[in-house]
Amino acid sequence: NKRVPLSQSLKEYIKANPSILEHSESNNCRGGLILLPENPIIFSSCPILTTQMEGPSRGTMIVGHYLDRETIKEFCQTTRFPLNFYRLDRLPEKSNHYLSKIVKKLDRQSSIWIQPQNDKLISVYKILEDFSGKPAILLEVGMSREIYQHSRSTLRYLIASLAIFGLVFGVISEYLLEKSIKVWQK
Repeated sequence: NKRVPLSQSLKEYIKANPSILEHSESNNCRGGLILLPENPIIFSSCPILTTQMEGPSRGTMIVGHYLDRETIKEFCQTTRFPLNFYRLDRLPEKSNHYLSKIVKKLDRQSSIWIQPQNDKLISVYKILEDFSGKPAILLEVGMSREIYQHSRSTLRYLIASLAIFGLVFGVISEYLLEKSIKVWQK
């Protein structure tokens, strides 16, 4: 949460994409993600208005936050989920790399990909687009599989209960059958 001067790459991006500074309505804020060479940045761009939120606009205020390791760590602490952000322009070139395979699946099949890692962890993947609508970042969210663990535990209890019930039912049925046979024999 500190002020830093605008990087040269951000200035160049704003010059190349002046729509960041344009607002069709006086209360129309815009925001999104920008991939810069140093780090991605999450930003919001709003017109500068009077305290009554009336125009005309006196300019544009841009507020942003770099998606660096410290920010990702804060997101993890806030959400209580392990998060990873992978830049799509810096993924390994190997087509058999697991992240490349996930990106291909997301392109073809759906906007979210869920992949179990083991019995205790599941990963959810989503491609985040930049301000211009191009795929920019692969988001990975790790989640515990508590529901899966509970369902397996419940299934074990159900099977054990059915087995015990079946055994008890069988023993009682056999006992009653033997009693009825003895009664019929007398």
